[in-house]
Amino acid sequence: MAAAVDGVLNSLRSRYEAPARVRQDVVQLVGQIRSLLPKTGHLISNDGSESTLLVLTGTIPITYGNATYNIPIELYLPQAYPRAAPICYVRPTSDMTVKPGHHNVDGEGLVYLPYLHEWQAGTHSLVTLCASMMSVFGREPPVYAKPPGHDQQQAQLRAQQAAIQAQAQAHQAAQAQAATP
Repeated sequence: MAAAVDGVLNSLRSRYEAPARVRQDVVQLVGQIRSLLPKTGHLISNDGSESTLLVLTGTIPITYGNATYNIPIELYLPQAYPRAAPICYVRPTSDMTVKPGHHNVDGEGLVYLPYLHEWQAGTHSLVTLCASMMSVFGREPPVYAKPPGHDQQQAQLRAQQAAIQAQAQAHQAAQAQAATP
């Protein structure tokens, strides 16, 4: 797995402030969680800028209700890593959806954890970050299987909302026309 990490880093080496630390942390993590694979990925920031970064993609195991589940994630390492915390997403598969109102994952899958907020290069690592996510997600899984017909129900709901909105606009237009002398 170190060769795969080296291959990705060689294509990105000039982008990282601390490439040796990036390599060390990534090799350590993928050695422990073999389902995570390093690759390059594009991350678009809130300001619209795009960065090509090392991203670890795959699953982390959690235990919930005496069963083991695999939570699909992506961990983006910013160019300032380890000075800057990773950017983490839960990426549901096509038969999953993010749990609405989850305390640590927003509707887009972005992960919010105290561990990330308190990130310090000298004491935090990818291994302990994943351990933190596994612990938090084991108490409250961030995704669940879509119930049968979920996508169809969502499409019907969107169609109903569009029809109601069209009716409201037509009503407003009729009222405006009636009020015009």
